[in-house]
Amino acid sequence: METLAKNERNHNHAVLPELSDSLSKLKAKAASNNPPIIRKIQLIIRIALQIFSQQPITKIHFSINIFSHVLVFPYKILLNLTIKSNFGCEKLKNNFMKDYFNFSLTGKKFLPIWLLFYVLVLTPYVAIIIFADRKTDTPSLWLGVLLLIMVVGSFVFYFYMAKLFIEHTHYKDQPLLFSGKFSLYIGKVLLGFLLSMITLGVYMAWFIRNIMRFFIDQTTLNNAPFSFKGRGVMLFVIFLLTLLPIMVVAFIMGSVMAVQGLNGGEMSTGITTVLIQAIIFVVMIPYMYYVYKWMVDAEYKDYRIEWKTQFWPSCLQILIQILLTLITLGIYFPLAYLKLYKYFAERTFAESPTRKLSFGYELESKADFLFVWGQTLLSIITFGIYYPWAITKIGKRVLSKTYTQVVSDSMEQPVMPPPVPL
Repeated sequence: METLAKNERNHNHAVLPELSDSLSKLKAKAASNNPPIIRKIQLIIRIALQIFSQQPITKIHFSINIFSHVLVFPYKILLNLTIKSNFGCEKLKNNFMKDYFNFSLTGKKFLPIWLLFYVLVLTPYVAIIIFADRKTDTPSLWLGVLLLIMVVGSFVFYFYMAKLFIEHTHYKDQPLLFSGKFSLYIGKVLLGFLLSMITLGVYMAWFIRNIMRFFIDQTTLNNAPFSFKGRGVMLFVIFLLTLLPIMVVAFIMGSVMAVQGLNGGEMSTGITTVLIQAIIFVVMIPYMYYVYKWMVDAEYKDYRIEWKTQFWPSCLQILIQILLTLITLGIYFPLAYLKLYKYFAERTFAESPTRKLSFGYELESKADFLFVWGQTLLSIITFGIYYPWAITKIGKRVLSKTYTQVVSDSMEQPVMPPPVPL
C-alpha cells in the first residue's frame, strides 16, 4: 500500500510541472466571487476539460483511475463525487464557466444623492401641486422658476446617481470606471434643451443619443472604453412610427368619449376612459420594445453588445407581464419586471470575430419576488427615507445573479478578405 502511494506521488510530481502554465491560466478563469470550495471544484473541472477536450466524448464519465494520476489528494473524493453525477459535458461547462456581475453600492453612500433629489426635485414638485390647487392667482413667474429648478434638478440628480451606479458595478471583480465631467454633461443638457425647443421636439432623439453616448463612452473596464452605437436618426424614426399611432388612437378614443359625454352616457364614458388607457398602454408596447432595443447597442474592444430578439415574441412577452400586473392591481409588478429582465438578458449577446458571449439571469421567482416587495414596503412605510438602502440591496441581488457565459469560442484567426486592388 505504501509503495502504491509512493508511486502515485512520484507520478504526480512528474505530471504537475507540465501543467503549471495551464493551471495559471485556468485559475484566472475561475469565478472569484464564488466561495473557495466552489472555485476549487471549478479548477478541477477545468483541468479535466482541458485534458480531455480533444477526445470524442459527450458525457463526463471519465475513469477515476485516470484522474488519480493527475489530481492530488484531498480533492480526489470531491472530484469523484462530481463526475459520478453524470452531468453532460456541455451542461457542466455552462454551470462552471459563468462570469458574474456584482454591485457594491450601499444605502449610506447613496443617501446624500437621494437627499439631493428631495431638495431639487421633490420639494419643487410638491410646491407646484400646492400652488396649482389653490384658487388664488399664483404668479406664473414663481411657477416657472419652480418648474425650472425641478427639471434641472432632475438632470443633476440623474448624473450623480448614474455615476455612483456605474462606479460600483463590477464584472469578474473588476470595477467599471466613469470619467465623465459634470461641466461637460450639463453643457450637453442645456444645448439639447435649447435645440429641442427650437426644433419643436425634433432634436429630442439626438439629445437622448448624446446623453446615452456621454455615459457609455466615458465608462471603461480594464482600461478599455465602451462606445455607444445607437444613432439619433434611428431613434427619431422609432418615435415617429410608434408614438404617432398612440396619438391617433388617443385622439379617436377621446373624441368618442367626448361625444358620449355630451349624450349623458356617464357610465359608458367611464368604461370608455378605462378602455382608452388600456388601448394606449398596449399600443405603447412596440415603442418600449424598440427604444430599449436601440439603447442596448454598444462596443467594447472587438465585441459588439446588442439584443438578438424578435418583435412579435418579445411584444407578446411584454404584454403578458403587463396584463398580469394589471390583473393583480400591481402586486405582480416586481416579478413581471424580473421576468422581463431575464427574458431580454438571455437574448443579449456580445460578439467578436472569434468569440460569442451570452448574458443571463438566475431568477428565483418566489425569493426574488418577496425580497423586492419587502424592500418596497420598507420604503413606503418610511415615506421614502429607506429608499437608498432598498434600491442598493435590490441592485446587488439582481446584478450578483446576472452573468455572461461563452456560447462559442474559436481560437482560429478570422479569414480576412483580400486587399482591394488600387
